[in-house]
Amino acid sequence: MERMKLPRYVIRYVFYYFVALFSLIFLYSALFLFITRYIEGVKYGVADALHWVIVSMATRAVPDVVLTTTAGKTLSIIVSMSGIVLMFGLLIPISNTIWKYLAWRFEHPASTTLRNHVVVCYYSKIAEKLIGELESLNIPFLVLDPRAEVVHSLFEKGVPCVVGDPTSSEGLKRANVESAKAVVMCGTDVQNTAVLLELGSGIVVAEGTIKEEHLKMAGADMVVVPKKLVGDHVAHRIIELMKGVPVGEVEFFRGLYITELPVNPECGAVGKTIKEVWTQEGGRLGGRVIAIWKDGKLIPSPAPETVLTSNSVLVVVGTLEQLRTVEDSICTERCKCMGAPHTPRRFIVIGHGEVGKEVVRRLMDAGVEVAVIDSNPHALSGLECPSIVGSATDEEVLKEAGVDQPGHLTVLILLPDDSESALSTLLVRDMNPRAFIITRENTGENIDKIHKAGSSYVVSIPVMCVEVITSEIAKKYNKKYKAEPMAQGLVVEVFEVPKKSLLTEFDLESLSLPRKFGCSLIGIKRGEDVILDIKPNEVLKEGDRIAVVGTEEGISRFREVFML
Repeated sequence: MERMKLPRYVIRYVFYYFVALFSLIFLYSALFLFITRYIEGVKYGVADALHWVIVSMATRAVPDVVLTTTAGKTLSIIVSMSGIVLMFGLLIPISNTIWKYLAWRFEHPASTTLRNHVVVCYYSKIAEKLIGELESLNIPFLVLDPRAEVVHSLFEKGVPCVVGDPTSSEGLKRANVESAKAVVMCGTDVQNTAVLLELGSGIVVAEGTIKEEHLKMAGADMVVVPKKLVGDHVAHRIIELMKGVPVGEVEFFRGLYITELPVNPECGAVGKTIKEVWTQEGGRLGGRVIAIWKDGKLIPSPAPETVLTSNSVLVVVGTLEQLRTVEDSICTERCKCMGAPHTPRRFIVIGHGEVGKEVVRRLMDAGVEVAVIDSNPHALSGLECPSIVGSATDEEVLKEAGVDQPGHLTVLILLPDDSESALSTLLVRDMNPRAFIITRENTGENIDKIHKAGSSYVVSIPVMCVEVITSEIAKKYNKKYKAEPMAQGLVVEVFEVPKKSLLTEFDLESLSLPRKFGCSLIGIKRGEDVILDIKPNEVLKEGDRIAVVGTEEGISRFREVFML
């Protein structure tokens, strides 16, 4: 058993409380001695002063010494009020926190009886998102963490959890790991390796300090290296960009795709409404706009009168042919976000860490012009392409790299800090409005902010990792998990309408999916027929397969409410 100890934050509060208490006692005692001797004209000792201050702070009605001057009465009021604040404002809440914590330690189960569950070792940002996905799929899970304060916080939120060391047999026994279907390790590489050696199997979220093959030798069934995963994904998207494939394109039904189309400042669509763009030149474009990212916010099912602004992003659904027609009609030849295949273009990579190295290697293999910016000169040593040592937020450095030069330019901002990434994105967008910007996001919480800064394509590390792990776990439970993350954090998921579902009792207008859930229905597969032109009075039928697009939160609420 772990030794019972208070969380660090409680210990800090108690320490600061007593420091403040004793400091005030000595300060007030000194003021008492000064006022009584030089203003009241009465001499008292230090013991008398301490006694008066403590009695007054304890809010007793009549202290032994009554101060009669204005200064003395003012001090009496201040000391009494301080006592009230320290007693009722601070001491009682701290005592209540300690009491709740001790009660929790005695009442919280030291182990679990869960079976066929997922054990998540070490709570982290990725673990937080993972348990959210598992919960949405109704997959039982348990968090095992050695930090009592972390487990205490999770327990108060209603998250199944147990205090225990995942590297010990006792800790794993508490999590009933022998009856678990999967174990996911989200600690450091050293911690994960220790768990693997104790357990012999599991899914590992690795930092990259230990080689994948070594983790697999230790027993890992699957190794997810977030930075490598993002590097591969970004490199793959770049190759698609060079081939003229729409960025962020996801197939949700056979032959039908959804993509995100950035509206660059020089596009002919800027300043026009969606209706005007789709009915220009007397015809009507194929495909359908089902959402728009505007000013960092997702607007599902935008009205036809919505005006397109520069650097907003259209979310369009249709066949590949329709998507290419839309892009050809919206963009001028020199500002197409996809560009024609084999069009000469320049690439600037900002950040030459693990993600950046993989991207640069793939670009150089493709024989394209690339320049690299990094603040660490050692990270650039040995590079065979132009490199610049400097800050990603320094305009002079960006100019030296050629950010402000005309031509087809793609800038990849692959920094480990989201605030720096957002500022760098803002500067690049201001210097070159036509540039295509791909930005790495590290927490899953700043996608909107980075998009608002002007990024054309945001790649979130936690979102991608969680999608990969959840997909693997879902297979063990025979669950359908077809969520597809898109550029700006959108998710496309396909559901089958079950028997006696609430979805079959109302038409789509009454369901109000965009308003209530922040997501949109983009396609219905009814038998062999696929319906894309969905009417407001459409009523879903049992057995329909529906494709829904929205944010992770919106999709989760939709799934939960309709029990899909």
